[in-house]
Amino acid sequence: MPPMLRDRLLSLRAYDASAFIVDAEVAEGGEVVRLIERFFADPTVAHIDAHFARRGCFAARIERA
Repeated sequence: MPPMLRDRLLSLRAYDASAFIVDAEVAEGGEVVRLIERFFADPTVAHIDAHFARRGCFAARIERA
């Protein structure tokens, strides 16, 4: 997890291959990694967008390896 994301409250939004939202949650710290793993356990999830939850600014796109 990059340092700029590690200790921030993040809004994570999981999308399918057609860019439709599949799931979303807000998490912080170690919970973010567990949430990413949970989202990618769903085979329909193509990518996850992370936003800084308080301001709503885009932070990163997380793609399958």
